[in-house]
Amino acid sequence: MPDRHDLYDMTREALAAWLADRGQPRFRADQVFQWAHARLARSFVEMTNLPVALREELGEHLRIGPLEPLSASAVEDSTKLLLPLADGETVECVRMLTGPDTASLCVSSQVGCAIRCGFCASGRDGLVRNLSTGEIMAQAVSLRALVGPARNLVFMGMGEPLYNLNAVLPSLAILTDKQGWGLSPQRITVATSGAARGIRRLTAEGPPVELALSLNAPTDALRRELMPGVRDSLEEVLAACDEFSARHAGRPVTFAYVLLRGVNDQPDHARGLEQLLRRRRHHLNLIPCNEVEGLPFRRPSKPEMEAFTRRLEGAQLNVTLRRSRGQSINAACGQLRRAQSDRPPRSGCSGGRG
Repeated sequence: MPDRHDLYDMTREALAAWLADRGQPRFRADQVFQWAHARLARSFVEMTNLPVALREELGEHLRIGPLEPLSASAVEDSTKLLLPLADGETVECVRMLTGPDTASLCVSSQVGCAIRCGFCASGRDGLVRNLSTGEIMAQAVSLRALVGPARNLVFMGMGEPLYNLNAVLPSLAILTDKQGWGLSPQRITVATSGAARGIRRLTAEGPPVELALSLNAPTDALRRELMPGVRDSLEEVLAACDEFSARHAGRPVTFAYVLLRGVNDQPDHARGLEQLLRRRRHHLNLIPCNEVEGLPFRRPSKPEMEAFTRRLEGAQLNVTLRRSRGQSINAACGQLRRAQSDRPPRSGCSGGRG
C-alpha cells in the first residue's frame, strides 16, 4: 500500500483539487469534507453516500479518524489527552468546561516551544518541530470524538501558533468552513507570546478570530527574563495588536497575565500594566500560576491575587481573575508530555491512527 496522506491536512478547496485530479466532481469534496469534519467519520466505510470504488480509493491514499490516546486524564471540568504522532513524538490537547452548557477545545501548534517560559513545562526541552495542519486538526477531532463537543476552540496548548502560520492558517479555514466545523471566528482564539510579524500576517490573511497576547510582565526586561525566547519588544508587539484591533472594528485584544508570587504581582507591576493598557481596547486575564514540579514559581495566595486585581480595577482596567482549571491532571502545557517522555516506551505503539 502506498504511503497515505492525512485528510485533515486538506482544506475543502485542497480536497476538491485532489479529487478533481482523480476525475471526481466537486460535490464529492463537499461530501467527504462533511463526513470528516461535521460527522467525525472514523473510516471511509462510513461514508455511505459515496460510491464503493471511491471509498476504497480514499482509504488507499488517505488517513482519517481520531487518534488513540497514549493517556487521558480527567477531572470535573477538564479532560487532557496525550496523542501519538506518526514520527513517535507526542502532543497534548484539552477539553475544558467553561460554563454549564459550554466547553472549549485547547490545541497545540508545535511539539515543544521556543519561547521557553520559565513557568511553563512546554519549553523546558525547547522546540522540537512544527505541527502540520493535519496534526492540529487531529487534536480537535480526537477531543470532540472521544471526549465531547465544544462551542469554542483555542490555540493555547504547546508552542507558538504564530511561528507556525503555514499550518495554523489552513486549520483556521477548516474550522470556520460551514461545510465542516462551522465555528464562528469569534469562537476561536489564537494565543501568542508576541510575534509582531505573525500578528500582522494573521490580521491580513486569517479570519477575524480573537487574539490573546501572553503578556506576563509590564516591562521588556522582566518579560525577557520570564520568556527568554520572545523576539520582539513590547512596543512592537502592542503596535501590532493595535493594528489587529483597528482591522477588526476596534475589537479588544485579550492580554493574559500569569500571576507569579513575588515576581510580577507587586504594586509597581500593577502601575506598569496601567501605563501599557489604559489607552488601549483590552481585556486583561489574570491567571493563577499552574505550579510545575521542578520549577521555582509559585502562585500568590488568594488574598494577594485579589489585592492585585483590585489595584488594576482601581486603575480602570478591564480585568478578570480567572479560576484555575485542571491542576490535578497536570493540565498546564507540556506537563503530561514530559511525564510520558520520562517513562519507558510503550510496547506495540506504532504512533499511527487508531
